[in-house]
Amino acid sequence: MATTTVNTIEDLIRVLDEHPEWLEALRTRILTRELIELPRRFEEFAASVDQRFDEQGKILAEHTEILTEHGKMLVKHGEEIGEVKREVRLLRDDVGDLKGPRAEEETGKDLDFIAEQLG
Repeated sequence: MATTTVNTIEDLIRVLDEHPEWLEALRTRILTRELIELPRRFEEFAASVDQRFDEQGKILAEHTEILTEHGKMLVKHGEEIGEVKREVRLLRDDVGDLKGPRAEEETGKDLDFIAEQLG
């Protein structure tokens, strides 16, 4: 086995570049297991967040569609209510036209009685 002499940081870097297995052995001695696993765990976390954002995006799109439909329904209902109001106004006017002559007719029948009551 050949001996390697390291006198400077540059020598150390060169030797570690030449022997990646030494770099990995050094890394496991210096870093904690948590730090070594951090890149993998972060990738898993990022994938999980991306999935959740995708799910939330789909839910938001569904809600937007539902709200759009509700808005259309409210406009339609508003138009229908306006039509009902117009029809009620017409009926009220028609009933008023019917009530007027009928009231005069009934009053005419009871004119003697009304006059007697009034003295």
